Amino acid sequence: MAGVDDTKQALKLQGTLLMDFRNFLRRFAVSLSLATAGVALGQAPTIVTDAESVTTYTGYPATLRLTVASTNSAPSFQWYLAGVGALPGSFTNVSGATNATLSFTKLALANNGAYYAIITNRSGAVTSAPVNLFVLVPPQAAVNFGELTTPTPDTAAVQISYASQGTETNVSFSVSFDGAVLTDPVFEVAPRVELPDAPAGTTFGQAADSVAITVSHTSSTDGPIDALGINLNLDHGRVFAAGERVMGTLRWRVASERSAYAGRLGFANGPSLLKARSITNGVYLDLVAGQAPPVLLGRDSVPHLDRQTGLYLQTLTVANPGYAVLTNARLTVVSLPVDSQANQIVVYNSPGRIGAGAIMDIGLLPAGGLRPLTLEYFVPNHAGWPTLGSTPILPEFSTGSVLPPGRTTPAAVVLADAKVRVTRQSAIPNAGFSGVLLDFPTQTNRVYYVQYSAQPDFTHTNDVRLVLPPVPGTGSTVQWLDNGPPKTESFPADTANRFYRILEVR
Repeated sequence: MAGVDDTKQALKLQGTLLMDFRNFLRRFAVSLSLATAGVALGQAPTIVTDAESVTTYTGYPATLRLTVASTNSAPSFQWYLAGVGALPGSFTNVSGATNATLSFTKLALANNGAYYAIITNRSGAVTSAPVNLFVLVPPQAAVNFGELTTPTPDTAAVQISYASQGTETNVSFSVSFDGAVLTDPVFEVAPRVELPDAPAGTTFGQAADSVAITVSHTSSTDGPIDALGINLNLDHGRVFAAGERVMGTLRWRVASERSAYAGRLGFANGPSLLKARSITNGVYLDLVAGQAPPVLLGRDSVPHLDRQTGLYLQTLTVANPGYAVLTNARLTVVSLPVDSQANQIVVYNSPGRIGAGAIMDIGLLPAGGLRPLTLEYFVPNHAGWPTLGSTPILPEFSTGSVLPPGRTTPAAVVLADAKVRVTRQSAIPNAGFSGVLLDFPTQTNRVYYVQYSAQPDFTHTNDVRLVLPPVPGTGSTVQWLDNGPPKTESFPADTANRFYRILEVR
């Protein structure tokens, strides 16, 4: 019996041990499961996709959107606007911005800035990368007309853009031109342009369901002025989004043996066709709001060395394709290259500033008129015109119409005529320059102004012209070349008489 009892006791003990082992395994499995769950609980949120920067306009909506992954619980969000406060690195929370999406229904300038979000769950937090929200003021609504170009010798074109405030559903403008010079007008709408960050449904383009184009062309019965009226209408309640974009290009054919710059272009932002009426026999009045800007020709020509003066010369031409006389046209040098030693090249014959920003007054330009200019450049290292590889680096220019600055004669001493030697081009054949060359002695710490006039006594003040900039004294004889605009208002050969005098200023 004892053996049986011992066996039972052993089996009972074995069962107890087995149960205890099973319980241990069960507890281990639960512990392992909890440990695994603990790993999941320890993961902070992760950012799958950062928000993207937005550029838009006041009054428009905007959205910044994050994509976040969180393994154990729904995360909480708080958006912040950086750089708001008195101290560097300060920030402020955006009230009510507690979602993955930060939305603005009607932007103001105060909404400009860099935004970021802090995303939190019960295991930690993560901060998103800052993104910029650029809020701009919509431009003044206007149709803007580009510079007249000649893609081929027998065609002419003007690019037309529109600055919208974001509420317009149609745009109208009109163009007048000389139908004897510019023929067969065609308006080509720009390819479809998608507009990001604009209100839903806002588009601009060529699609048949989004824009309707109406073009009207009339010819004057009593003169050469034609008129073209163009109207663009959006449908389905769409608007032109705020900002400026190219609307299209107006193209013409140029009549045989005529210059496109004699096209007498006039523009108006109104919806009506421009009218032209005769005020006297052969004279027409164009009822327009503006005219084509001056056109600069030859900007791609490479300056070449004039061995007579050591300066580099570039020949340009300014054209007036507009309907009226320009009395205040000017040319501005936007940028100039440097020589191989990083010295700034300067415009030697600019009246005033001689570096980038130098301005040359072109003066009177009749409608269809052309005005040649010769710019003189000083290259400090005398090592040739700079290039990038084998390509010359050219100056950049802009043209416009502004009031020219006044020119007054400085207090000065007139250099004796006996000290000034004048040489005309005809006296030096094949000299490599054209115009009139002046030689005169100079002193250091003095500057010298050149005046010219059609009268020998220089008492007719309305006729006397002062040349800018002055010539710095060197202590020796210097040469000054009159080769026409912009140094002087016209070429010496174009005037019956031209007299010079030199003014010496301490």
